[in-house]
Amino acid sequence: MAYDIPDEIKYREKIIFNLDWKQLGYAVVFGLLSFFSYNLIPLQGEFRFVVPAIIGIAGIGFIFLNLEDKLLGRISFFLNVRKADYNSLQGHKFFGVREVKENLIWLDDGSKIGMFKVQPINFGLLDNARKKTLLANYKAFLNQLTSPIQILVKTVPVDLDDYFEEIKNSRTRRDLVSLYANFKQFEVELMAKNEVKHRNYYVVARYHNGLKMEAISNQLLLTKENLEACGLTCARLEDADLVDFLMSYGGDDLSGGKPETKDEFRDMLTPSVTFYPDHGIVNGEYHRIVKVTGYPRKVEDGWLGAFLCKNEDYDISIHLQPSSIAYTLVYLHNQIIQQTGDLYASTAKGTPNPALEIKRADTMRVYDSLYKGEEKMFSVSAYIDNKAATLQELDLLTEKCNSNLNAQLMVPGLTSWRTADAIKSTLPLANDRLNATREILSGALTATFPFIAAGNPTNRGILFAHEIQTLNPIFIDLDNQTNKHFFIIGVSGSGKSYAAKYFAVQQLFKEQTDLYILDPNGEYSGLCKALHGEVIEISKDSDSILNLFDLGGEDFGGKMLQLVSAFDIIMGGLNESQKALLSDAIINLYAKRGITPTKEETWNRTPPRFSDLKDVLEAMRKEFHQLSPQAKSLDALYRRVKMYCEGNVFGFLDQDTRVNANNGIICFDLSKLPDAINRVAR
Repeated sequence: MAYDIPDEIKYREKIIFNLDWKQLGYAVVFGLLSFFSYNLIPLQGEFRFVVPAIIGIAGIGFIFLNLEDKLLGRISFFLNVRKADYNSLQGHKFFGVREVKENLIWLDDGSKIGMFKVQPINFGLLDNARKKTLLANYKAFLNQLTSPIQILVKTVPVDLDDYFEEIKNSRTRRDLVSLYANFKQFEVELMAKNEVKHRNYYVVARYHNGLKMEAISNQLLLTKENLEACGLTCARLEDADLVDFLMSYGGDDLSGGKPETKDEFRDMLTPSVTFYPDHGIVNGEYHRIVKVTGYPRKVEDGWLGAFLCKNEDYDISIHLQPSSIAYTLVYLHNQIIQQTGDLYASTAKGTPNPALEIKRADTMRVYDSLYKGEEKMFSVSAYIDNKAATLQELDLLTEKCNSNLNAQLMVPGLTSWRTADAIKSTLPLANDRLNATREILSGALTATFPFIAAGNPTNRGILFAHEIQTLNPIFIDLDNQTNKHFFIIGVSGSGKSYAAKYFAVQQLFKEQTDLYILDPNGEYSGLCKALHGEVIEISKDSDSILNLFDLGGEDFGGKMLQLVSAFDIIMGGLNESQKALLSDAIINLYAKRGITPTKEETWNRTPPRFSDLKDVLEAMRKEFHQLSPQAKSLDALYRRVKMYCEGNVFGFLDQDTRVNANNGIICFDLSKLPDAINRVAR
């Protein structure tokens, strides 16, 4: 579904000469300064015009070139911290964290911060119904927000140590030791060579000083419940987790132990920082912040995923500030009046303003949606923290970041001269110091669902593959799935057999598993032998054979369904009459051997064979008139079953099961069976 992101709503009414109040004020001030400098400064000749010209040029800059923001940025750069050594007072001031206790981050200004770690999902694999449900719940989560939050996406190298340690501890087959070692070496080298990154997702909520702890706990609990209602798995960070997370932003090495006192914590957290006009250095790592200044006109559900799933080393910080509906309606009403007045004035002059017409239409549509209660408005700001080891690498990464943003029709902008404020805006403090906001309605913000990953974000289950673009590992956790059936489809030559072999070996790595392979084409025998398993050849001349009617420990009802499906292939298709007659015949067949559906203790008795089924069908034929439809159906069944009885074409199948199943890995090689039998086996 497509959503509109409206044009920037903020509008300055034009007063005279197409200038707004602010521009007009600058024009008056700089005009008077030019006038007085011309008349009061004692200069003669051409030099008399120099000072007024300089003042006039400066005025033009303030009026039309937004020189005010540039000047304030430079002033802010020189007034802020520009360099701070480790464990210095200026470093303390930069971070502003006092202590961590009661599962909260306590700041110097008295504010408190709670954090959740959220497990992302692979949005592209969801069907339309699940996407619709997820986004509806996420919209409800956004609408219940009453205080600002920060969605933080932190990029870290992929770490598979826990996964390999789990395999090492659970592995029971000694013959897989060398194979496991080769696999681990390959994966580690692949991750290192391609610098594969993984993104962790966090929700940061900040509460002002004076709010009671009980109210904070209730709001955090409500936030967690609403996130889980979206189908997202989230966990609140406790004290130890918060300390580890904060230290990852430039704290001291924790190898000597975690801080035990508040002062020790502040000392360890204080980084060394150096800020330049266009980048900063934090503990030797180069940072450059890119802010998003423009968004695409229309967005689809999950559109941000293409940017989030890039394998680049940058963190993403999204600040969401819910707007008061009452204040917003009044503000929008005044904006509509100003825009309408300017639109009428320009039209009356014969100079229509299409851009203003679009802005007015957007503002009226937003006002209508808010007034009807269909939407909620948010002030949204997004910042990307590019990180690199050298300035050259930082320049390249910044270009990649800008390119990735432009590919999604987002407009990137640098935060020149405000590096300290920019980096603070990306810290997990829910503090937007740059305030580069854009008003977005909850519908479009819902489509900007941020918790998206290219693969499985957890290292649980089987490492099955790597995502093609980012090379992020993809895990399949069968233990957490209700239906553990697994199938692989693809065109010829796409690697289905290779994937199945890889999956089988990975399963053997994880746990002691019995592996049984039905191999119609004889392509798994080599793998089975390499794993010291047993290859059982099923053919006309082999010593091993499988009796189709052998229950083999299965449920009687399940075996009935399997036999009907098998005979559907043998007969080239069964009609409903034949299926009913065959079901009756199978029940009678097992009954002759004393095997009944309701008595499980009889299921281990010697099973019947094809020749027994032939006798049952022959007896049933005598019960019907020769020309009846039932007799014709039974004749067809009888003739086909007779082909599988001793002395006929496929009579070698009319035997009891002879298979040595003591080995835990068995491959049944069916490649030498006739095609008609092979189809049944498959």
